[in-house]
Amino acid sequence: MGQGRCHGLLPAWQAVVFCNNSDAFTTTFKTAVGSGVVVAKGKPALLLSDGTNVVCVTPDS
Repeated sequence: MGQGRCHGLLPAWQAVVFCNNSDAFTTTFKTAVGSGVVVAKGKPALLLSDGTNVVCVTPDS
């Protein structure tokens, strides 16, 4: 995908993710049509998706 932000399109699911990007880049997790969640570099997050929207269950600390 080259340098910059990374986007992952996802079906219904739940997972713990960890953003381990280089530099100060973020990763956005979203479905093809719904809302998404941005996970900052060096941050873990528990994400849930209903197949349309992705939400973060853990607080951003």
